Amino acid sequence: MKLPKPRFSGRPVLMAMILLLGLAGAKLSAQAVPAHVYRAANGMFHPQMGYRWMYPNDPHNYAVEPVPNNVPLPGNPHLVGNGQGSFHPQTCWQWVNPNDPHDYRVEMMPVNGVPSLYPHLRCDGNGKFHPELGWRWLYPQDPKNFTVVPMPAGETIPGYPHLVAAGDGNVRPAPCWRWLHPNTLNAGILDVQPSIAGAPARGMPGLACTGDGRTRAIAQAALDEYVRGIAQERGRQYAAAAQTFTQALQADAGNVYFLNSRCWVLALAGELSQALQDCNQALQRNPTWADALDSRGFIELKSHQPSAAITDYNAALEREPHLDTSLYGRSLAEADIGLTAAAAMDRAAAIQQNPKIAAEFTTWGVTTP
Repeated sequence: MKLPKPRFSGRPVLMAMILLLGLAGAKLSAQAVPAHVYRAANGMFHPQMGYRWMYPNDPHNYAVEPVPNNVPLPGNPHLVGNGQGSFHPQTCWQWVNPNDPHDYRVEMMPVNGVPSLYPHLRCDGNGKFHPELGWRWLYPQDPKNFTVVPMPAGETIPGYPHLVAAGDGNVRPAPCWRWLHPNTLNAGILDVQPSIAGAPARGMPGLACTGDGRTRAIAQAALDEYVRGIAQERGRQYAAAAQTFTQALQADAGNVYFLNSRCWVLALAGELSQALQDCNQALQRNPTWADALDSRGFIELKSHQPSAAITDYNAALEREPHLDTSLYGRSLAEADIGLTAAAAMDRAAAIQQNPKIAAEFTTWGVTTP
């Protein structure tokens, strides 16, 4: 370890003082060593770690001061002071052996490591750092100020053209995009896919999605009917919701998003034949759409076609592995054909995603065989 600039033993300095003051016989005793200074084996004096010389250009002055906050320790560029005489690794560096308080070795944190003092900074694996996605520097012109604030809502995330800031430090897909793997966000998987054609553009009244990430104008009447139909579905007014979605389709003909919504509520209402027609039409336009595959799997489950249901649920789960309705629906279909172990695994996974899923299926008229 490179040591800070040394100080010579105090005796020559003291002798000079003796000559000037007319004193004799004095020696620099151990008690004369200033606080937070130590004498090395070679007789030279150094500040304790966490301190620095207050007057570095005066070799006769032994006064020290705490190393200021975030300023590197002399001779230790990857250790910084805290302004109180203690120290810690520089941002995006960490102790090699954190359990040994006498081991001052440090190493770079890995990619996306989180500095303990700065929870909204992320490391790049090279000892550098930047704000977490959804955050930005409060003082970008001051390289010594690490304060960050959430990005304004709707602002595009640099490097992620289809992600925008939520305004609270989180990120979300742009208005006509959605998460590809919505249940793996905590693992840092931020892949997105275009929203289904006809889906309302989030936060953009009067616009719908085109299916390729862009937007188009949509009659407000269609959106109003869609919102009303969702409210009726939540209120278990399934027949009324189906009629409302029909009116939405009349205001925006061929909207596959509305088709799947009508398919689902018709299935809940027990109108399985009509529901299947809507789902098939929606899947003709979007064959791998997980929501529509899930809806058709539910129809097949209620129609006592467990093998067909499993096929559609498998396809839905290939797109969205944690879709709770597909997991639970598949468990029921598996139990129906005697796949007991597989059914138990799917049921447990579904309940982990949604503890109320069994009660919901019971409400929808489907229970465990």
